[in-house]
Amino acid sequence: MNNTCKKKPEVIPKNYYKVQFEKKNSLYIEVKNNIIILKNPFNYVPVYVKLSKDRNGKWSIKGAL
Repeated sequence: MNNTCKKKPEVIPKNYYKVQFEKKNSLYIEVKNNIIILKNPFNYVPVYVKLSKDRNGKWSIKGAL
């Protein structure tokens, strides 16, 4: 009997980024193998967030899943 369990690969929705964790009302978000820290505008910790980057290179949260 085979007792190995294969874990399903995680599928991240298109144009969304994964939230790694939340600490002191800040979200730590993985963007292209880097972690950025943004204030959490929500009353909960989302799993995925949609981000946008302005001309100055500043990230902002546009939505969540």
